[in-house]
Amino acid sequence: MNDHALSPLPTMSIGYRLMRALMRLLLWLLTDFKAEGMENIPLNGPAVLVSNHLDTMDGPAIFIILPRQVTVFAADKHNRPFSFFGWLLRTFANAIWVARGEVDRKALRAALDAVARGEMLAIAPEGTRSRTGALQKGHDGTAYLVARSGAPMVPVVAWGQEKTWSELAHLRRARVRVVVGEPFRLPPEAAHARSAELVVYTDQIMRRLASLLPPSYRGVYADRLPPGDTA
Repeated sequence: MNDHALSPLPTMSIGYRLMRALMRLLLWLLTDFKAEGMENIPLNGPAVLVSNHLDTMDGPAIFIILPRQVTVFAADKHNRPFSFFGWLLRTFANAIWVARGEVDRKALRAALDAVARGEMLAIAPEGTRSRTGALQKGHDGTAYLVARSGAPMVPVVAWGQEKTWSELAHLRRARVRVVVGEPFRLPPEAAHARSAELVVYTDQIMRRLASLLPPSYRGVYADRLPPGDTA
């Protein structure tokens, strides 16, 4: 792995660094973990990290390679007093809780404010874990957020982490891979995009994620990659 990309930066809190180190150790012990492309993650300034969503292990797999603290969009179902996962999100990821199944304008406003402050925001355009084990149709909220903020997007995909516990049950280590693609932006005119245009931009974002995934994980975007845009 890229040692520079994994080295802690001054902006990381001590608690964040410790949790990151612990998760990294656990993943390396429990899985066959490899990552590439960490040099594509901007070390400072506003950015929106967009990723696929297969399992609750997605977060740790991506979290341990990030060279800076991140603010995450998280489903409000985890925001419960005695939820350990919710505590982790609140404490170490500055979670922005979003109501599922509706347009949560308060959450979108909080996300835009976070990006305006120069933070890196992490969001899964699919909105929820895949039921098929591959990419599902993306929601337009991510395109709206990125279009209004003007921030660059960093595509990150992870696969194999969804098999962590089933493989351990058979005394095997799951083969977990994380790939970070090159940052990209929506065109300037996207700032004024309407619903129809947001659908197009969402498709562009999802196809970028699909291009970084093995064919079996591309799901509904398997046949929608432009020529030459394959992993």
